[in-house]
Amino acid sequence: MYTLYDKAIVIFPKITGLISVISSIEIIRDLLKGPRAELEKMKSKLLIAMNISDLIWTLIGHIIGTWFVPKGTLFWSAGNDNTCDIQGWFITLFYQSALAYNAELSIVFLLYVRYSWTEEDFSKWSSFILCSPPLLVTLLCIPFFRYYTYMNYNATNWQCTFTPSPPRCFLTPGMECNEDNMDIYQYYQLVGLCFLVLACSIIIYSCVKLYLVVRQSDEDVVAYRPNQQSNYATSNRVAMAGLLYSGGNLLVNLPTIILVIGILAAVNEASFFWPFFGLHMAIFQPLQGFFNAMVYFRPQYLERKKKERNERASQTANVATNST
Repeated sequence: MYTLYDKAIVIFPKITGLISVISSIEIIRDLLKGPRAELEKMKSKLLIAMNISDLIWTLIGHIIGTWFVPKGTLFWSAGNDNTCDIQGWFITLFYQSALAYNAELSIVFLLYVRYSWTEEDFSKWSSFILCSPPLLVTLLCIPFFRYYTYMNYNATNWQCTFTPSPPRCFLTPGMECNEDNMDIYQYYQLVGLCFLVLACSIIIYSCVKLYLVVRQSDEDVVAYRPNQQSNYATSNRVAMAGLLYSGGNLLVNLPTIILVIGILAAVNEASFFWPFFGLHMAIFQPLQGFFNAMVYFRPQYLERKKKERNERASQTANVATNST
């Protein structure tokens, strides 16, 4: 008999994951239907690659979720060992790739603004920028294949991952794991932690640097602006975009940080810590595509609202003129 918690951590990620997948598809769709010249830009190519990676790992890891986990393991599980392997490797490869693309995108925007890179400059590095994330992740995962037997359900969420069996054996005192070489799992956790820390640091640094550059530009021309209320409008928009982008990325990856803390602190598997981790992961981790869409479509939304305000003001002025 499954508890309410068992059902919740299976159902929630399918809902939030679906929101994320739809958001990623909308970003890709908007880019593809836009002007050809815009699509050829480096930022557009990187956005498409990033959202494809995020779409794939969200679909396999969160929406399909337990349907790939061996049948009878947990609520709504319907898979087998082969589907578990497929899910585990897709999550391992595409999650890290999506994270790397996010970091690369922040660097690209910084190069645009801070160092005045042109599309000609990016064309020299285009292949490297687009191919390096999946290539780097694949190279780092090669040692996993050396000691690879099969993916396991880790009993802390709804996915098959690269973890020793039986579930939670590395968290439960007195329980021995079946695998002969446990160092490979520590290597896997170390790679994931380094990837996460590096990517989040790059994103935060780039967002802060972008804000400082734009803020300085605003201050350089403040004396020439007649409207004092709009002195820092540009830097404020950049600050809000950076806050949404970096904040959304941190919120999505917070479950991984919580997991690392739990493992390092050797939290007992019966502790309330793990249900808290599971619920947080179920709700927030699948939402990367949604947060990306918020940042991507926000300028269009603000522009449309501004246009509507101007039209209403124009109509009001016309009515006042006609009445006189």
